[in-house]
Amino acid sequence: MLLFLYTLLVLNGCAWLIAPPESDPAAAKHLTRWAEHNAALKQFKGLLRVQIKAEGQTLNGRAALAGILPDRLRVELLHALGQPITSLAGDGTTIRVHAVSEGRFYRWDQTNRALERFIHVPLGIEALLTILSGRPPLPAYVAAQMDAKREDTGGLVLKDRWNNVVAALQDDAEGRIRMFRSLDIEGGLQYEVHWDAWQQVAGYTLPCTVRMTSGRGDQVTWTLERFWPDVEIPPATFVLEGAGNS
Repeated sequence: MLLFLYTLLVLNGCAWLIAPPESDPAAAKHLTRWAEHNAALKQFKGLLRVQIKAEGQTLNGRAALAGILPDRLRVELLHALGQPITSLAGDGTTIRVHAVSEGRFYRWDQTNRALERFIHVPLGIEALLTILSGRPPLPAYVAAQMDAKREDTGGLVLKDRWNNVVAALQDDAEGRIRMFRSLDIEGGLQYEVHWDAWQQVAGYTLPCTVRMTSGRGDQVTWTLERFWPDVEIPPATFVLEGAGNS
């Protein structure tokens, strides 16, 4: 531990000796376009088909969803008759879940990996709402650079202060975001997102099908059936009665 702390202090003290990476103009242009896509969309409701493949099992169902960007979400997983199986509400600080079949409530902090317990992919509500809005969930970074291995296909990477690649992105033939890959400091995959199909809804170009895969291989696919942008959503939507909201 002492050696680790000493090394950390030395590295921090010498940070000024190592020049941070710089962004490429082409990569910065791509990134700005993706980050500003559907920027006017602030809140929405939707009906989706959901498939979760995790731990050797596959769950297929439908979900009703309401979200207010950046970080408020309500999801109702539904059975065939339209009644909730599981309810989730995130109010910006806390996630609460009602497992209807168990008659139990769960509660945990709303972190940037908080939905892993729900969908088996390590991301948070803010990232999920960004993804469903058609934008990549950008991590902290200092430089955007064209990926030398995929420059001909519009691929780029995001780097941190120490030149580590923290994310990789690619676009499709129309210049929309097609793939986002989140990486840890050692280059390991945290999760990957694919926007497989798009549609026009009320002036917005929105993803129709989104696939998200964790580093372990668990996968969740969202397919949009109905979408209502810019609708009023009361604050009570993000409160679960009986879930200890006080």
